[in-house]
Amino acid sequence: MNTTRITALNYTTREYFLQIYDHRHIIKSLVRRDLKIKYSQSVLGWSWAFIQPVTALIIYSIFFRYVFDFQFDKYPYALYVLSGILPWHMFSQNLHQSSGVLLSEQELIRKIAFPKFILLLAKSIVSLIELSFGLILLLIYLTIQSRISWYILLLPAVILINHLVSMIIPIWISQFSVKKRDLLHLIPYLVNFGIWLTPIFYTIENTPKFLSTIIYANPMTGVILTYRLVLFGDPFPLEALISPAVCIGLFLLPGIALFKNFDKKIVDHI
Repeated sequence: MNTTRITALNYTTREYFLQIYDHRHIIKSLVRRDLKIKYSQSVLGWSWAFIQPVTALIIYSIFFRYVFDFQFDKYPYALYVLSGILPWHMFSQNLHQSSGVLLSEQELIRKIAFPKFILLLAKSIVSLIELSFGLILLLIYLTIQSRISWYILLLPAVILINHLVSMIIPIWISQFSVKKRDLLHLIPYLVNFGIWLTPIFYTIENTPKFLSTIIYANPMTGVILTYRLVLFGDPFPLEALISPAVCIGLFLLPGIALFKNFDKKIVDHI
């Protein structure tokens, strides 16, 4: 009897994702719409995809390098910061855009019947496209400097992990914020505090042991350290993989299952 229930659940989940695939044209339309709204009517256009992470790079590089006199001699410190800023920027943008998407797209949800998970996917794809621009610039620089190694072949897998981790919090908040909209007010705090618990500007080796344990518990730590492994060949502590793996298994996958069940009830709550 237990086997029958599990099989039915897997079948239902599989069918749900097949519905998403069948509605992929909606995903494309939403991605095009969001990119057009975000960039086409601005003076600098697509340049903003570069300006935002580069601005953060300049500010934090100056702050840590010259104000705190942070010593880093493995390779240019700007590259170290950029390799952390880009995946964090994707995470924070997806957190901002996806968490309240069920509320911001109320009219579309009422008019058209489609799997609502598509809305989260579309937002995450937009942040993924923005990540790609920064990574292309970084890869061009590394190629010119002859710093590319065979590790670079793992980059697509790292980007996928980055994408999955970036969806963990939005997939939960987007559901519960439909009923409890106070949850959306947590997002700025998560971003503002989370960035300091992520080794973007500093190295874990330079932090106290009790704090390094907290930093390793942050799934974005593992993501960023993996980027630095494939981009620069930095040493990679295996414990950095634990948090992303646990979060994807315990939070993302159940979150998707819960979202699938909540999908039918969304219209009744908005």
